Amino acid sequence: MPNQSDEAATRQIRTNDDLTAALIRIDALWGAQPGSPEGDELDILMDLVEQYEGEHTPQFVTYPEPPT
Repeated sequence: MPNQSDEAATRQIRTNDDLTAALIRIDALWGAQPGSPEGDELDILMDLVEQYEGEHTPQFVTYPEPPT
């Protein structure tokens, strides 16, 4: 049976609770060696968080200043 951290790395982030769990796990994995199982999990979680935030965070548009 996989533990909660294994599940977090293999499923989409769909709720704010999922996001919080992923961010906690990212904090625990921070500094993991690239290419290690922990480093791979960190990469996956960061991609999932980026995707979730891109879809659920308001995007602010900046408009150029009008000419004076």
